Amino acid sequence: MNYEVLEAIGQIAREKEIDRAVLVETLQAGLVSAALRHYTDARDVAAMVDLETGDVSMTMVCTVVDTVHNPQQEISHDAAKAINPDVLLGEEIHVPLALDDFGRSAVQAAKQVIYQKVREARRERVYLDFKDKVGRLVSGAVQHVERGNATVLVTGVEALLPWRHQIRRERYAQGDTVRAVVIEASNAPHGPQVILSRAAPELVAALFLLEAPEIREGIVWIEAIAREAGVRTKLAVSSRESRVDPVGACVGVKGVRVQAVVRELGGERMDIIAFTTDTAVFIARALSPAKIERVVLNERDKRATVVVPDDQLSLAIGKGGQNVRLAARLSGWEIDLMTISQQSERLGVAQVVAVGVARLPGVGPRIARQLEMAGFETVQDVANARVEDLMAAPGIGKVRARSIREAALKLLAGPTGAHEELENGPARAPTVDDEPSPVVEQDNALGLSETGGVASEVVKDAEIDESERESGVIR
Repeated sequence: MNYEVLEAIGQIAREKEIDRAVLVETLQAGLVSAALRHYTDARDVAAMVDLETGDVSMTMVCTVVDTVHNPQQEISHDAAKAINPDVLLGEEIHVPLALDDFGRSAVQAAKQVIYQKVREARRERVYLDFKDKVGRLVSGAVQHVERGNATVLVTGVEALLPWRHQIRRERYAQGDTVRAVVIEASNAPHGPQVILSRAAPELVAALFLLEAPEIREGIVWIEAIAREAGVRTKLAVSSRESRVDPVGACVGVKGVRVQAVVRELGGERMDIIAFTTDTAVFIARALSPAKIERVVLNERDKRATVVVPDDQLSLAIGKGGQNVRLAARLSGWEIDLMTISQQSERLGVAQVVAVGVARLPGVGPRIARQLEMAGFETVQDVANARVEDLMAAPGIGKVRARSIREAALKLLAGPTGAHEELENGPARAPTVDDEPSPVVEQDNALGLSETGGVASEVVKDAEIDESERESGVIR
């Protein structure tokens, strides 16, 4: 028995974590390659490894003839009878080959094939092991660092942590333990097969998944993440159960959960807000800790104009524009910031024109609904109408119609000269670059009537106060 062959196969299988059957196939392919390199004219060469005895055998198919002209394809009848006494002329027979007949170059070729097959098998195994781990948290020890790129040993596999996927200011040395997320796993023939990242937003999600049982159980969901690695992250979370506060679940008692995440990320600031499907409120919360006066949405361009108190503008923008930049990524909307005084200068009368009829003095909710049902949705609609047109609304007589129209004209008149503009046509909002104001183009925002009226104040003070209470800002 050739126990050395069996022992070698078993050792390689354990060290490289490759199936024994794959190794046997690889060895047989290497032997065939060596034989074909030595017997260049051979037609059919086969190799076999007996897993019970460890014996290795090889054969070459030859045709039985009287006179041999090509010894690599033919065998004499007498020589064939020594192998099989019943063989006949013209038949094919498997002729045993001696491994000692192979030259040095043939043996080297066999080794090359075996090494190549082992590398391919190991690469395939690594790919199969890690392809389902993309987005998951793994940990490993740093093996070495070259040109800023760190090689990390993860469960026996060398993974690459490129410098562009590292947190700024972090430095690694050999032996350091690193936690990161897998962002790529491939079975490419060259280069690393597993790529790690500590800068990806998925790392924040993976860390909270580790710290918060509510997230693991599917009660709290992470809806969106916007991150600038090493500096600040905004996280939007929601709850599938009304009794569970999603922000509180992520913060933990006395902030223990979020602080564990912050420590792992090297002191990165963490803003946690409650997710809502109400876009205007969500944008206001995303801009926390700044206080928001109102949000105006332009659905067509997916652009939001956010009005803040004059003393909150720098806080809403953040250092280097970071706060508004992350809020835009989190919400998926472009955000334009302006102060209350800037809005007054830019929008002028358009802010009043866009207000619904319910804002008119002396018009209650019932009368406002009747006017809206008749097609008079804004103050400008009322001002442009005749008294007879207003009387078409249910329950509105001539006296009330006249008083409502006068109230609209009085509201539009004033230092902006809106009344004079209405005599010649609808008022036009002066804006930067002479573009239509997003307030005028607003077509879907908080505060709209059921008939689709346009409202400039889409986030009221009470709603913003509530969003502040639902926001968690960790510094």
